[in-house]
Amino acid sequence: MNLHRRAPVGAGAAGKVAALSALLSLFGLVPLFLHRPDLLDGFRSLPWWTFAILFAVTEICVVNLRVRKQSHALSLSEVPLVIGLFLAAPSDLLIGRLVGSLAVFLIYRRQNLLKAAFNSGLVLAGTAIAEVMFLTVLSGADPLGFRGCLAALLAAAAGGLLEAGALLRAQTWYDGVIGRFALVRVGLAVGEAA
Repeated sequence: MNLHRRAPVGAGAAGKVAALSALLSLFGLVPLFLHRPDLLDGFRSLPWWTFAILFAVTEICVVNLRVRKQSHALSLSEVPLVIGLFLAAPSDLLIGRLVGSLAVFLIYRRQNLLKAAFNSGLVLAGTAIAEVMFLTVLSGADPLGFRGCLAALLAAAAGGLLEAGALLRAQTWYDGVIGRFALVRVGLAVGEAA
């Protein structure tokens, strides 16, 4: 009898994913403490529920892409994200994205609580890093100028990169190895964001 049996690869993965979800969600609260730049005061500010609707629609209407034997669902959630960077207070954008996405995760896709919590953590953290990147790169420049466009592009790419990296980490906890096309998935996420 072998007493030194190796634990299955996915053993403990749920606990690690739950911890990562909590960490991502905690980081995702950063936009609650950010303020809209004064240079954007000339733009109309849209309410959070507008973004909840936009994000829900983009989470429902995904593009399914098949690479080899793996299927990837690409949402166009970066479109309302970039709109929100210019037309919403950071907290309104965060709340709208969370409410819209969470409604889709729980009601439309019927995800279990762990998966919905993980995906919500991704949404929160992705929005937070996008907001921080946008405000950092913009830092006093004209929002409609080159720097404003660059800030929006880098914000969307940073959010996509963070989400792809966290997804890849969670997948390795369950599968034990990084798949042959893991870098393709990260590239797709960043490309989609840009």
